[in-house]
Amino acid sequence: MPLARRTSYQLRYPGKSYQVLWSDSPAGPWQNAQGGLLTAGTLQITFSYTDIGALA
Repeated sequence: MPLARRTSYQLRYPGKSYQVLWSDSPAGPWQNAQGGLLTAGTLQITFSYTDIGALA
């Protein structure tokens, strides 16, 4: 069974929206992660995202 990919991000601009992208290769192509549009709180400086699509 494949494992879910979990990633943490350091946010440059708290209070803004971010889109999580994924690719099988650093050279791309890059795609939007399912459910990957995240909005940071006013004082939030990190995100954690688990790619549950990797479990399928």
